[in-house]
Amino acid sequence: YQYANYSNPSYTSTGNGILKLQLINQRADFSFALFSGGISN
Repeated sequence: YQYANYSNPSYTSTGNGILKLQLINQRADFSFALFSGGISN
C-alpha cells in the first residue's frame, strides 16, 4: 500500500483514501468491475 500512498500523497492526508486504497488492493477485480460498471452507467 506504500506505493499507492507515495504516488498519491493527497490520500495520505485522509484516512478514507487509505482505507479505500487498501480495499481496492485486496479485491482489485471486484472493485474495478464495480467502479467501472457504476461509473459507466
